Amino acid sequence: MRNATLVIAGLASFVAFSPAVWSQMPFDATHCYVGTANVVFASDEAAVIHFEHKGVYRDNGDKKFLEGFSIQCAGTNVTISKKSAIRGGCKALDPKGDTIHLVFEGAAGERGTAQAVAGTGAWKGISGGGDWEVRTSSKPLAAGAFQACLRFHGTFNIKK
Repeated sequence: MRNATLVIAGLASFVAFSPAVWSQMPFDATHCYVGTANVVFASDEAAVIHFEHKGVYRDNGDKKFLEGFSIQCAGTNVTISKKSAIRGGCKALDPKGDTIHLVFEGAAGERGTAQAVAGTGAWKGISGGGDWEVRTSSKPLAAGAFQACLRFHGTFNIKK
């Protein structure tokens, strides 16, 4: 009996202290959202606009990795001498309640990159990211509002 206990304890410690197995998870998703923008200041030379939007992911791939994630993003659009750039962060919430935290940057209303910087639950330790590109936008329903869809594709590194 003592030997069996030692074997079980040894196996448990091997599993507990083994390095995590990481897997690359390619993704290709559509992110549609609606949001609001608030002008901090605007002049002929420069503008600063704060924005926030909420939406949902539809996964375009076979694995449906990001399918049904809710997402909330906030950021700033800074325009100087007619050159515009955005930077901000997002929280993606999966259907089970775990989150992926992302930071993004790029050209306002066009394209850029986003990187995973943290996660909770199943996504703890996530890294990687990808490229995003606005695919469609439409006339706002109200002043200060916007809605659009973008494509987000790349690879995340996740624990198996």
